[in-house]
Amino acid sequence: MKKLVFPILLAMVLAGCNQAYLNPSEISITIDTIRASQVQITFKPDIEDAYYLLGMITKSDLKEMTIEYMVQGALDFMSRSYDQMLEAGNMYASFEETFLYQGKLKKGFYYLESNTEYVIFAVQVNPVDRKIMGDIVSKECKTPYLEGSDMTFSIWTDNDTITISPSNNEDTYYFNYISLDEIEENYEGDATSYLYETINMLEEYGFMEYCMLNGYQKIILSEDKSMRNGEDYVFFLMGYNGEITTTIETAMFTYFDNRIQQFYITTYNENDNVTNHIVRR
Repeated sequence: MKKLVFPILLAMVLAGCNQAYLNPSEISITIDTIRASQVQITFKPDIEDAYYLLGMITKSDLKEMTIEYMVQGALDFMSRSYDQMLEAGNMYASFEETFLYQGKLKKGFYYLESNTEYVIFAVQVNPVDRKIMGDIVSKECKTPYLEGSDMTFSIWTDNDTITISPSNNEDTYYFNYISLDEIEENYEGDATSYLYETINMLEEYGFMEYCMLNGYQKIILSEDKSMRNGEDYVFFLMGYNGEITTTIETAMFTYFDNRIQQFYITTYNENDNVTNHIVRR
């Protein structure tokens, strides 16, 4: 009988350790950066193994309900959605892995409205019964007014070169291009998803300031060793100073025999809230 005492005690200790995440946690939210269309925060709990629901809502949406009601409603919706996906055999990760966060992290909220008040919220959640634990922590912020640019672009091509001539040399802009194969394979044909993901990644890692240009520029595609002959590409160009300040110029072209062929320009206005869905010619 004595031989069983140590294994039983060890199992009890391990069980207590495994459920440390069920203890109430202190949460802090620090706002690092606020721009017209995005907010960057640092989320820091004192129990890193615990699970947390983290999100954002406009302050105006809370006029008709309390934040407690809204958060509980969001959690209930996630729980129902998860159970439905699980029943349909479309879910393999746990509920907490799918919807909740763990540990200290930096997070960005994107595609926000300028000059708008928001509430960032976080709360600990018990992953076993999916219930809220403790108080909801919230922090208010307001995005600044977005000042757009009246800059326009002249774009032309010659052999392997795209030339950009902006209407003024002071405002900064950003360009990018990617093959349609990559858009279709990785972004389900949604070119703007690729564009916004790339911008957000460049901003997050601090590279965007090196990608912004101004004035007259030549882009020589034959110097880009990733270009593939016979491929179709989509090209993006827009005013950018930390925010998109102009309409997005989009062009489709074919790169063949180290030359640009069939360069078609369209315009996408992000305020129209329209997805630029690429269809292969």
